[in-house]
Amino acid sequence: DVIVNGVALPAAMSSDERKSLRAALGVPAGRVFGLFVGRLAVAKNLPCLLDALAALAPDQRPWIALAGEGPSRSQLERQRIGKSLQSDLKLLGERTDATRLMQAADFLVLCSHQEGMSNALLEAMAAACPVIASDVGRLISDLRLRIDVPDLLAALERSSTSGIHVYDPNDAAQDKRPATVRSWLPIILAGALFGL
Repeated sequence: DVIVNGVALPAAMSSDERKSLRAALGVPAGRVFGLFVGRLAVAKNLPCLLDALAALAPDQRPWIALAGEGPSRSQLERQRIGKSLQSDLKLLGERTDATRLMQAADFLVLCSHQEGMSNALLEAMAAACPVIASDVGRLISDLRLRIDVPDLLAALERSSTSGIHVYDPNDAAQDKRPATVRSWLPIILAGALFGL
């Protein structure tokens, strides 16, 4: 077998570092923190993410950060404002600390229409960050499903009840995440669970 893309395991992030990074990003205390890392382009299907986020009741919404730049940024900014998601979604711009962002996040979301072997997915798994992903490209080669708003909405709703741990920066005794398999195995959309 050939390893197509390899990623190094990152150094552990302390709970104090995680708390500090989340505060610097503006993650509201007690909110589930979802992250997208990648190019802001049509193929990444990010309007679907914003539609699904807007469809959730405000008190059920995770706080989402988009790390990256690209030609869809202005459209996403307009959609964010048009759907009144200013307190729920932040565009971070280009970042050089994607792995650290993944270590601070509660989950990574990849809702692409097309994808190769996603480095972001591999990096998230190496960083022990759960993943909500569409089944395209080589993410999961055996299924043939397209992601849409209902699929993503269901996954986001499930993120609050399926073992994704909400980080509480006010709980000094709390470490990064529960040390269980469930804390890092990805959650895959359209009902297919990857190892849970």
